Amino acid sequence: MRLPAALTGLALLGLSHAATAAEARTVEFTQQVANPMAGQCPQRTAHYSIADAGAGKGMLSIASQWHCGSSSGSGSVGVCQLDATLRCRSDVQFKDRNGNPIDLSGYAVGATGVTAKGELHPWVDPAGAAAIIQVIGSAAAQQASQNQAALGKLGGEENFRQMLTASGCRYALVRAGVLPPTPKEQAEDEQNRRNGVKVTVDTSPGHLATCRTTIATFCARRDLPATLTQQDYYRTVCGGPRP
Repeated sequence: MRLPAALTGLALLGLSHAATAAEARTVEFTQQVANPMAGQCPQRTAHYSIADAGAGKGMLSIASQWHCGSSSGSGSVGVCQLDATLRCRSDVQFKDRNGNPIDLSGYAVGATGVTAKGELHPWVDPAGAAAIIQVIGSAAAQQASQNQAALGKLGGEENFRQMLTASGCRYALVRAGVLPPTPKEQAEDEQNRRNGVKVTVDTSPGHLATCRTTIATFCARRDLPATLTQQDYYRTVCGGPRP
């Protein structure tokens, strides 16, 4: 599901700026692999990093490399997007393979290094990291201010949350065949298919019943500001066929 164009700033990553991309990394440490499978090394050499531009702008990432027996390789993954306090953003919730929320409260970035689950991993170059931290913190603060202004135009965060929930419910009902997809939704599904993106949706009877109530309740509201009701996603959810 995609957000309305007017709201993408609330979920996308940071602001663009003209600075040349720079990266800071921590000293390497040994990372234990949880439940290693056959052929997978039980330990990896890893480090955390942050960047002020590029694909990983404003994100705390971890990179690792391994070599043991016939298995070797390397890879990196984003841990979380950082807020103005250089902690993981609480408004962007990540879930594990079982759908359970991942607790990222133990991660933080500071002048001395990256704290991960209570353990400090120091910067290789603290001075270089300080400059990047300043850029990331300033950009996150500016983004937060813009997000708050956008939420204010929609009548507050609760209105925004309800609209996203109702949009997600509509998508579940479309996938279950209860509602017909719009041409835009069909195009987005086709694009996901071409890109190999698999979207898992709960289409169980209980969830669909809850979604019907969620959409009916949201669309029955008459106190929503015009800045929200004029959104394409609102019109799709509340102006088209209803379950």
